[in-house]
Amino acid sequence: MITPLIRARVVATTFSAVQHEHSWAQPELTTCAVAMTSASLSRAYKRCRVHVQQSLLPLYQPGKHSIAFLTCIWRMVCSRRTLLCFPVGIIIWIYIVLLSRHGSISPVATSLYTTPYPGRSALDYPPSTWRPSFRVVVSLTTTPNRLNKVMDSVESLLRQSLLPDQIYVNVPEGPMKRHPSRSYDETPIPAALQGLAPLVRVNRCHDDGPATKLIGALRHEHDPDTLVITVDDDFEYPHKLVEALAWEAEYRPQDAIGVCGWGIMPLPWHPVGAVPAYVPYFMRPTGRYVDILQACCGNAYRRGFFSDVDDLADIPPVCVTVDDVWIAGYLRTAENRRIAVISKQLDPEDPSWKDEEAKSDAGKQMKLSEYNHANRVHHKCIQAIEDRFRRRWVRNYEEAMARTQRKHLK
Repeated sequence: MITPLIRARVVATTFSAVQHEHSWAQPELTTCAVAMTSASLSRAYKRCRVHVQQSLLPLYQPGKHSIAFLTCIWRMVCSRRTLLCFPVGIIIWIYIVLLSRHGSISPVATSLYTTPYPGRSALDYPPSTWRPSFRVVVSLTTTPNRLNKVMDSVESLLRQSLLPDQIYVNVPEGPMKRHPSRSYDETPIPAALQGLAPLVRVNRCHDDGPATKLIGALRHEHDPDTLVITVDDDFEYPHKLVEALAWEAEYRPQDAIGVCGWGIMPLPWHPVGAVPAYVPYFMRPTGRYVDILQACCGNAYRRGFFSDVDDLADIPPVCVTVDDVWIAGYLRTAENRRIAVISKQLDPEDPSWKDEEAKSDAGKQMKLSEYNHANRVHHKCIQAIEDRFRRRWVRNYEEAMARTQRKHLK
């Protein structure tokens, strides 16, 4: 039983606490916040609850009790959110780094920066008796240190289901354009390669850099309908490559086509200003319009797409090492041609000697792709193309946006 004297002491103590509430309630709440950052969430919550209850127990101040308690709960939730946001932030940072270095394979980026191409489906191949109504040639170029290794690529072209009418192996004469201290004349042409004539033609020509693979053939072919397929000298190609590209070119004769390519994805914070938006195979049921065709996978152009070969061969110095960007930009800005990747999966494979080359001293040197990335060559080449032709290189996504706007205006 509580005596009146005890009750009076309790009331006096309560009023004393109320009078001093404003002087010590705030420090206690500050202590609560510090405890939450240094202790575990459960212990911080308990401490916070105790301090709030001690300072705001008088029942005639319910507003302060509610606000302080909710403030404590909010701080606790924020702490949990911080713990959740930390791994999410790490994941986002890793994605941005990979995006900046290698481009994007995200379906979202693909749908935004490339557009559908009305080509043939992945299973649409010609009958075994089909032959194109136009001439088909394959062209590649090689360097002195790969002359004795180019046979792997050439032999893969000789195994094609549709044998080309001509295979050009372009071997420039004189000093190398990229390495003037070295000469193409130092290494003799392998007898095995010369023995494949007349189907395989060793074309001694001017050195136009990596673009020699295309320009070398264009100087010998004059029929505008001729299909010129370019490949690299360090890959082995699927036996259906020539057939698939010729079959697609017959269906869509007005476009340049290839197996691999990418759209230009703007990235304002990136030093280059743009990165590739690649096209996964599941997103190209009939193909996809892109901005650039990758040179290594196999690309097909009509001879008539290039009205002035000398103009094409006048490559800005910054574009010499990125022939795929130069050729794509030339077609878009000078010839107003569109390019697309086909639906069929026909990626080339590395020959056996490539692993050994990678382990050698030559293979450990900076690769061309690494040099281009480190020196922002792709971006500089795009600017050089627009300066040369005094015309902006219209990207696929910009053209798609323009078409959408025209539809809305109608």
